[in-house]
Amino acid sequence: PEVPLYEVATLSEEVDRSLWQESLLVLLTSCFGAFALSLSAIGLYGILAYFVAQRQRELGLRLALGATSGHVIRLVVSRVIPALALGILAGVALSWWASVWVRNLLYGVTPFDSLATSLSLLLLIAIGIGATVAPALRAIRVDPWLTLRQD
Repeated sequence: PEVPLYEVATLSEEVDRSLWQESLLVLLTSCFGAFALSLSAIGLYGILAYFVAQRQRELGLRLALGATSGHVIRLVVSRVIPALALGILAGVALSWWASVWVRNLLYGVTPFDSLATSLSLLLLIAIGIGATVAPALRAIRVDPWLTLRQD
């Protein structure tokens, strides 16, 4: 009873103190992943906005000749689908290949977890569709009268 107590802590505090490096690694990895995801969304948006700007005359002419907004949206979206599919296939293949090295770092999760992979794919598809919306709407708003008048 006369032994002095120093640095009294609960078990959960000790566990947190011993795992601070792993927690920092998870935080940094998550931040870098979010940054990469935002860069890919910005890049996809930029490419599509450039595509719409370059083909503004063609889109206006199509609208002037009777194309519906659905046709114009399909034209813009048809540029995204192959790039999105190729990126997803390459990402799945690379993650499967990289799972060999991260197998020892995973606890309670299989290297190719179907739920995590499915959610990641759905997130990437949603980001791709979200980056497509603004350029597709801009393509619809092209004024056919101004386009024909410029020629």
